[in-house]
Amino acid sequence: MSTTKTCGKLPPTINYSMVHSNSLNLVVAVLAMAVFVGCKRDEVQVYDVPKEKEMPAMQASPAATGPAQIKWQTPVGWTELPAGQMRVASFSVKNKDNQEAQTSIIPLPNLAGKDLENVNRWRGQIGLEPINASILATQKLTVTIAGMDGQLYDMAGTPPDQNQATRILGAILNREGMTWFIKMTGPDALVASQKSTFIDFLKNLSFASAPQTNATPTPRPTEQTMSAPATESSAAKPTWKTPESWKQLSPGPMQVAKFQSAVENGASAEITVAVFPGDVGGTLANVNRWRGQIGMPAVQEADLGKVTEPLDLGGNKAILLDMISEQTKTRMIAVIVPKAGQTWFYKLLGQDSTAGREKDAFLKFVQSAQ
Repeated sequence: MSTTKTCGKLPPTINYSMVHSNSLNLVVAVLAMAVFVGCKRDEVQVYDVPKEKEMPAMQASPAATGPAQIKWQTPVGWTELPAGQMRVASFSVKNKDNQEAQTSIIPLPNLAGKDLENVNRWRGQIGLEPINASILATQKLTVTIAGMDGQLYDMAGTPPDQNQATRILGAILNREGMTWFIKMTGPDALVASQKSTFIDFLKNLSFASAPQTNATPTPRPTEQTMSAPATESSAAKPTWKTPESWKQLSPGPMQVAKFQSAVENGASAEITVAVFPGDVGGTLANVNRWRGQIGMPAVQEADLGKVTEPLDLGGNKAILLDMISEQTKTRMIAVIVPKAGQTWFYKLLGQDSTAGREKDAFLKFVQSAQ
């Protein structure tokens, strides 16, 4: 049995520009969100299933002509799960041993050309070492996604906090300023057995343009509401005391500000600032995303106190982490600042000695935010 689903999205109320690595290195992630228009229910019958639901997706840019929609057919054996957070659609499939793999569809704007960062973020999630661009080129498979060429990455490893091999099938499609991530994650053998079904699922995806309307959009219920990270133009950007030795650069995707430290011995550090609504998955998710970006294993909730420390920013409680990867000799110093329903991310990244040299200046920079 197969069902067709349609997902529409609203223009974001705010636009933005981030941290990554890779997000979302962001990863990971991430993440971006806009208040959705309520979607109407269509009566679409596919293989005798009478009803379909519409799930909102985020708009690529304010200039886009009409909200884009993504439609899918749920494969036999898959169960649709509630959407939410950044997911516009989510699915589950189980084997005879009741092991579960999940598939998600997540759209994020302006991430074209970031495949390496996202693949390394995924690799970090399952305990694999980062790879470089030349190796990445040998591992991608061109697949059809909604009638267009996309990339599929297949990787398997064992997460540091687990004893079971995990496989990720990660597909990436860039379309009209939006990057669509379709990812299946679960036990190695289960995901491997679903690979051909997953590829067919990608092929059967489709996009359509929703009709224009002058009516005032009605927000969907809270659990299905998404909002996009704020940009400099829509969020109150702090003023900082920037070290004279730092050079201001153009912010990258999902970034509010970006700087480069002075070059010494041929090396410099990169400093980025980003802001998102909410907690963006929580402290543990962000810490593990960053650890994965520099080739470090994930930690569990109980170990967060060992890798982070509180930081007082004039009465505003923040979280500081200082990580050094023995594998890559990379050091990341980051500060997470929850404030007024948003979370600010400050990140210093560079070689161990370079980042260490800039740590004091970086912390003073964060503390100077007004």
